[in-house]
Amino acid sequence: MTTLRVERAGEDLVIRVPAEAQATLGLREGDLVALTRGSEGAIAVAAADVDHEMRARRGRAFLKRVRAA
Repeated sequence: MTTLRVERAGEDLVIRVPAEAQATLGLREGDLVALTRGSEGAIAVAAADVDHEMRARRGRAFLKRVRAA
């Protein structure tokens, strides 16, 4: 297990992933990951479902247009 620290960068919070963890997990700059919190409070990190992300963005854009009309 790797312990990561949440840090502030401007107005954002960031989690820095050390080089060893990057190599172990196969992470590269630009990869999308999804964070979820389980019922027991544990936080899980998984590869993001890019199709889901795209559908969610389109859905939000559609709702924004509908609400503005």
